[in-house]
Amino acid sequence: MMARKDDIAPKIETPEQQTPGELPASRLPIYDAKGNRRGHVGRKASAATVARFGVPNAKLGKRDGRDCWQGSNVIGGYGSAKS
Repeated sequence: MMARKDDIAPKIETPEQQTPGELPASRLPIYDAKGNRRGHVGRKASAATVARFGVPNAKLGKRDGRDCWQGSNVIGGYGSAKS
């Protein structure tokens, strides 16, 4: 069976390539208390999920105009030792 001249396969559109280290808009980065990025999770992730990345007591916040999980320096979750 021979192909005709006008039988041309359609061009396959490739998705835009992401640069290394760039997160999709649907993911939230996780930063530890020192400001190092530890990973990323989805929008429905809980603090328990973020703790698996070694960032206990993480809070939702903003960094560079984008939502993210940020670790705190407080160990144990009791806040500062003010009396």
